[in-house]
Amino acid sequence: EHVHDLAYLDGAIYAVGSGAANRREWESGSIYRYLWRSDDMGKTFSVLHRKRYSMGDGDTRYRALLPIGKTLYVFGYINPSENNLPMEGRHLTLKNNIISELNGVLDKIVVWKTWPLSQNVGLAIGNVGPVVSKTFQINDKGPLELSNWSDKRVIYVTPGEKSGYWLLLAGNASNNEVFSIYRFNEKSANSLVQILDLGEESFSSIALWHGDLYLGSSNGQIYMSKKIKK
Repeated sequence: EHVHDLAYLDGAIYAVGSGAANRREWESGSIYRYLWRSDDMGKTFSVLHRKRYSMGDGDTRYRALLPIGKTLYVFGYINPSENNLPMEGRHLTLKNNIISELNGVLDKIVVWKTWPLSQNVGLAIGNVGPVVSKTFQINDKGPLELSNWSDKRVIYVTPGEKSGYWLLLAGNASNNEVFSIYRFNEKSANSLVQILDLGEESFSSIALWHGDLYLGSSNGQIYMSKKIKK
């Protein structure tokens, strides 16, 4: 199996990925996307749900998890290898031990990364590669696409200088991509404030630590900025 993400909800640990039940199943071409559950804090896992890829050659997997309130969001995809078909999202929700298909605004969107902002609010980042992301805020009312993020390629999200505030590292996904850092409040994630213009230097991660902002670049360098004003 390939395991891609873990999440904790209501006393259980959940994991997602792909694989097969045994070598014979795998060699016969049966590839499944998996949702596993552990009730003993990770000592053992059991299969809670799996779904076979049934479109010939290709790949499928559940890729990311996001617990919001009493609901676990499970994000996956299929990736056909025939006829140049695009990847498509395949998503679930788990609530009160009931698994349901997730459609709506996230239907067919490939979600590559999630960030839980609090127990009741999180982000799901769609699209893969050097293109503009599709970013959704998820709360107890469900997913909502963030219009003010629609021209950005989301790279990384990290806690800000005080509780409830977060920092976003994003590019503008153009041929000469420019990178910036924005601040937002988890209660109003659609309101972004630019706090730092990074120019065309390609960065892949950020972290705020003891008031200093650290940036990791795509070529393996680490930078430290001056303190962010509160």
